[in-house]
Amino acid sequence: MLSQLGADWRCASGCGPPECSSLAALEARGSVTIERAVPLSFYQNVVTMSYSMAFWEWDRWEAELDWMALQGINMPLMPLGMEALQTATFAGLGLTPEQLQDFLPGPAFLAWGRMGNIQGYGGPLPCEYMAKQLQLARRVVARMRQLGMTPVYPAFAGFVPRALAALYPDAAVTPATNWCHFPGAYACPYLLAPDDPLFARIGSAYISTLRSELGWDAASYYIADTFNEMKPASGSAEYLAGVSRSVYAGMTHADPDAIWVMQAWLFVSDSRFWQPPQIQALLSGVARGRLLLLDLFADEHPVWSRTACLYGHPFIWCMLHNFGGNLEMYGALPAVAEGVTAALDAAQGGMVGVGMAPEGIEQNPAVYEFMAEMAFKGRAAEAAAPGGIAAWFAEYAQRRYAGAGALPAPASAAVQGAWQLLARSVYSCRDKLHNTVCDVPTSRPGLARGEIMGWGLAPHLWFDVGDVRAAWELLLQAAAACPCLSGASSAFVYDLLDVSRELMSKIAGRFWADAVDAYKAGNLEGLRANGSALLTIWGTSAVAGDSEVSDYANKEWSGLIASFYLPRWQAWLARLEQDLLQGRAYDAPAWRLEVLMMTYRWISSGSTSDASSSGSMCPQPMAVDAAAGAEGAGGGLVFAAAEAPAAVAELALTPRGDAVQLSSRAYQRYARLLAPGCSATAATAAAAVAAAAAGLAAAAAVPAGAPAGTVMAAAQLLQWWWVQRALQLLLWLPQEAGLWLLWMQQRRDGQLAGVLCGLLARAVQCAVCVGCCLCWSGCSGGRLLPSCTVCTCATVSKQSI
Repeated sequence: MLSQLGADWRCASGCGPPECSSLAALEARGSVTIERAVPLSFYQNVVTMSYSMAFWEWDRWEAELDWMALQGINMPLMPLGMEALQTATFAGLGLTPEQLQDFLPGPAFLAWGRMGNIQGYGGPLPCEYMAKQLQLARRVVARMRQLGMTPVYPAFAGFVPRALAALYPDAAVTPATNWCHFPGAYACPYLLAPDDPLFARIGSAYISTLRSELGWDAASYYIADTFNEMKPASGSAEYLAGVSRSVYAGMTHADPDAIWVMQAWLFVSDSRFWQPPQIQALLSGVARGRLLLLDLFADEHPVWSRTACLYGHPFIWCMLHNFGGNLEMYGALPAVAEGVTAALDAAQGGMVGVGMAPEGIEQNPAVYEFMAEMAFKGRAAEAAAPGGIAAWFAEYAQRRYAGAGALPAPASAAVQGAWQLLARSVYSCRDKLHNTVCDVPTSRPGLARGEIMGWGLAPHLWFDVGDVRAAWELLLQAAAACPCLSGASSAFVYDLLDVSRELMSKIAGRFWADAVDAYKAGNLEGLRANGSALLTIWGTSAVAGDSEVSDYANKEWSGLIASFYLPRWQAWLARLEQDLLQGRAYDAPAWRLEVLMMTYRWISSGSTSDASSSGSMCPQPMAVDAAAGAEGAGGGLVFAAAEAPAAVAELALTPRGDAVQLSSRAYQRYARLLAPGCSATAATAAAAVAAAAAGLAAAAAVPAGAPAGTVMAAAQLLQWWWVQRALQLLLWLPQEAGLWLLWMQQRRDGQLAGVLCGLLARAVQCAVCVGCCLCWSGCSGGRLLPSCTVCTCATVSKQSI
């Protein structure tokens, strides 16, 4: 609301800018009183830390905290340093940091570990990272308190390391349900039964550790999610109430004033299970006034309106808005204004705040400034009235570029016209679809629309692209009429680039469609012409950065465009061209395999440089070894992990009669690790070769001629699992196996990898145990032979299998 007084945080991006200009001077207007409609303004989503903040330093956090204060945020999420606190808590139970390595995910995936969706993925989590995060947490919390904010800390939700079951054999633990078909090694963390005495003990110890490290606040908010996108073990009212009662008890044993903050997302993501009786049962385990619900997706699918205002518990009306940190100009601002107004006017009451809960930030600054104002009296009703959105954007356009001084009339008219076009188009969505971006540039290439959209969503186009083009032209006119806009206002530069990116992303779809039509018609020249247009229409994006490689979390950043998305489209168009030249049919499974191999090679390269210069996305051998550092082994293992899934998929697609050829090809994938001059250690080389041989064993478990989807699913499930198992298997192989490895290293004879495959098969003794990750339901559905001592599940899940 300070922006209404002239204190506009004119940022280069939304929701916490990395670069901002100075604040405009406030005019002396005497006393000004701005009243809140609700007392609380919540900020962040549990996954925001992973999608946007995992590697922030203090300077970036300081800018974010300033932005939060200017937007009236007084209840921010604060999960920094939680893994260090967990480690200390479990140490009090007798667990060592080494025993947590397969429990705590890597830095970019901590959010899903905290919610019990995964474990160990991307790990092990470096101790140095945990220590730095805790140190940063102390500084961030201190600044939050200075700015009048009350942090919301994660609490114990019941998920424990597998090693805990071995240390406490009487503990009542069961594997959680598998989330998103993750492989067994990374899925199904153990969930401690709510009535087990250890539950309250761990929960209380954790909060005591937290408070001893970070101190106390005016209010005690703790967030915990036990069933985020996962089904409970039972739908009975007794069980659900017992779970919530135990989670809350773990908080109050250490903090009698604790208030549990719960995301209501689970009621949206699995609405079939969470019917009113189940919702009411879960919420009944906590006394009224001690549970605060975040209606996380109220901007599109509110829960409060279909649950009798959440059965007496207070709630915060939240705007989710963004999925995966995608870059797209998007907003449902009419729905936001109308929804907040309706919740405030509801007869049942219960709304105590508004919240911004995007999965990723640094996009759509107008949307977040608009949402922040909804916490103040009268603002939602004004925006919900006829013409309210247009009036808001008229004020926003004027103050956003105030740093450039008074604009000439032509520039001012162009700016106002551009924002009115954007207001009625990209920012007035009403179709209530999940806004996961599926634009062609960042989608996995394919021939059919169902193949190109990785998450199976139809392109989300709720507006006339012509309005965006007209807004783009008006912004260019404004820049021409007032050159100081481009120099004095970083906000204008950002807006112009963002509108340009949005326009190019949306019109790229027609070039893909034309290329597909030309291919199907056998028109080689037409294919080449449209392919050239497709590759250039979006390759000039100027928003720099780096990102996770996931089509769900796609980012239209120049580093990714140049090194990942552009080569991926080039490879697909080259495949179509070769199909036409050689008269062969389009092979979707083979293309999916190629994409998988390219993706893992890109990940292992650790670089955002333009990979097309060498004609390949595969890193050079010495680059892999350089990443290993002084230890020498790490880089090789990363490379082996990157290649193993593709190797298994290729082997599974090849007839069984070519066993010798398969062995040779599998071995050659890792030959570079054994080449003279590489710094990879013998253990790394052995693990790489063993991973290839293990791939042969896995291929034998896939029926010949299996559907391509099955093969690809198996390939995706493997990932790091094979390298970990390969190292374990080496410990069980007879001494002769080591001699075979040395012989193969000297002879460079890939055919001998088949011999190692046989040794592995005899060592393991059962095909099932070669990969419990091949069990589609994860650990809870695995079956191990009594004689097996290799699989890590043997010592921790016997009670459940």
